[in-house]
Amino acid sequence: MIFKVRRYLWVYFLIFLYLVHIFYIIISQRFFYADGVHYFIKLLEEKTFIYADDSARHFAHYVTQFPLVIFINIFKNKSVETLSFVYGASLFMPQIISLILCFYVSKKRDIRIMVFPIISLFAITINMSFMIVHESNVILNIFWPLLFYILLVERYKLWDYFIVLTLGVIFLKCYEVAVFLGLILFIVTTIILFSKKNILPINTIIILIALMILFMISIYIAYQSIVHPRCPLNKEAFLSGGILVFKSFSILLSILIIILITILFLVPKFPNSIIYRFSYVALFIFCIFTSFMPILYPEITRPNLQYGARVCVLILLPLFSVLAVLIINGNIKVSNCSWEKVMDVIVVLVVSQLLWQIFMTSQWVGFKKIYKSELYKHTGIVKFEETILINENVGIQLIRPLTWEWNNPSLSLLWSNDKIVKSIILNPHTYKGWEPFDATNISELPDLSEYGIYKSYELFKKRNL
Repeated sequence: MIFKVRRYLWVYFLIFLYLVHIFYIIISQRFFYADGVHYFIKLLEEKTFIYADDSARHFAHYVTQFPLVIFINIFKNKSVETLSFVYGASLFMPQIISLILCFYVSKKRDIRIMVFPIISLFAITINMSFMIVHESNVILNIFWPLLFYILLVERYKLWDYFIVLTLGVIFLKCYEVAVFLGLILFIVTTIILFSKKNILPINTIIILIALMILFMISIYIAYQSIVHPRCPLNKEAFLSGGILVFKSFSILLSILIIILITILFLVPKFPNSIIYRFSYVALFIFCIFTSFMPILYPEITRPNLQYGARVCVLILLPLFSVLAVLIINGNIKVSNCSWEKVMDVIVVLVVSQLLWQIFMTSQWVGFKKIYKSELYKHTGIVKFEETILINENVGIQLIRPLTWEWNNPSLSLLWSNDKIVKSIILNPHTYKGWEPFDATNISELPDLSEYGIYKSYELFKKRNL
């Protein structure tokens, strides 16, 4: 099949495509979608870590915010373009570091087990990446290196101690799903510790015990945050998001692929069956359709569904990780034929998901141009309903689905022409919830003058709402 033909060329091509897609997202500022633009502006204002009061998540914020905090405070950088690039890169940094660590550990045993973090990334994590600022992205990328270290490493080197303990500490306060992922890691660590206690060095035993303690604490913290959420509305939104998952073609594709891969691993005769060949061809066709959907059928493409995809973390990753543990630990034997077929499927998965992301980012680029043109055409405070943003789409260009309920004034500040804020687009009048500031009151607007963004006071007085 596909992967047999110059398989290493396929690997290099997929790595190249993956890095291109990340670079494209960063330079297009797609991470400004939803909460992203608010996080960025607040970091510019505060010049330090934000939302440290979120006890179950703030270590995830530290991981993704520290490069920007360093650039602002140590390098004294005031360029919004540079700082934007740094922040965008820092949001994808956990993904890249996670893959590197998993490769570093797995290459010493069996490089084929890299399929598990790769499947997790391209069948689960990437389905949430349109809202890359969300903390769930961080915990998924910490989980796999920790699992690999626990299962595969018996003798730790000096840097291994540092890596594992750092990952364990970050895992402590990363996201509420730690109540499940932490339990899996705790059980696996306990099994490894007792099954290998006679052959493991004493320093490895100490590390595993330390990890068990960290996992127990993380479970407790996550449980307390679930029972007593900082924002009850977010809890309701998370639970209600499960229904939305089945409206997303890319998420449905991921679920089907995980099911197919699971069958390939568990049923030895399946890879050579006619059912597999039929399933592979059908999957290939569905992948092509899904990949080009953002430009062929934009009217049924909804990036906000990726916010609801957090529910997949709660269901898919724990189940899939159990399968991974059983295979890596040798409890389930997998034939070479099955491995090859799994790799064939992964190639289709990765290409399909990356193309969807790239085409969806091109939609964001078009949306950004339209948004900036609206800011240029208007002066003062502008009602959302008086702009072209009210339209679902113009031709194949998505518009309304790429907006967020409450972040329009924030985008107006950062995307102002020549960095002179002459107009601000309000949020839809139907939205009555929380807003980061009152856009109709100039005194409440974030002060970004030290970054070269200035408000045009006299022009704001031209419009009374």
